[in-house]
Amino acid sequence: MKLRTPLATTQAVIDDALADTPPGRTRDLLRDLRTLNSRSVRTVRTLLDLAETQASKSPLERVDLTLVVRREAEAQRATALTNGVTMNEDLGPAVVDGETSMTQLMVRNLLDNAVRHNHRGGEVELRLRDESAGIPLRVVNTGAAMTPEEVTRVTEPFHRGAGRLGNGGSGLGPLWWPPSSPGTGGCFSCCPGLTAA
Repeated sequence: MKLRTPLATTQAVIDDALADTPPGRTRDLLRDLRTLNSRSVRTVRTLLDLAETQASKSPLERVDLTLVVRREAEAQRATALTNGVTMNEDLGPAVVDGETSMTQLMVRNLLDNAVRHNHRGGEVELRLRDESAGIPLRVVNTGAAMTPEEVTRVTEPFHRGAGRLGNGGSGLGPLWWPPSSPGTGGCFSCCPGLTAA
């Protein structure tokens, strides 16, 4: 909370200044400052959520992954609409052993990236199936394909990919998306044109 308060105050001051500033260089500067501050707010919120989740060390439980994905997808719809991105779902029933809050954070980050690393008129396809080899959650978007080098760097903390819509993300996703994800019983893999968990 102590980290969020000054950022929220700064945001309010910038918004007030924008409301009273006519078009020009000063207004452009204020917009840039607001974008940077918004990014800081999002990063702090993400770090606090992650710290709280890791500190809880909750035991594994049965998690309705279908419900988690559906709720997080619904939460992303406003951003997707603003960015001109269509979200399509093909979600079958799936229950996994994991930690609920960590699973929610990972799915949220995955869908957020799928929407932001896209283009206007683009799509995000969500597919969830209970298969014999596991329960893969596949998230496919129509953003620019990653190069092999970008694929190797996508799990590096604070790495920010190109082709973002809006203000971009925090670059913190890899902190809870290692190749194997403790507390979720899952794993993560990524390739050009496909992001899957």
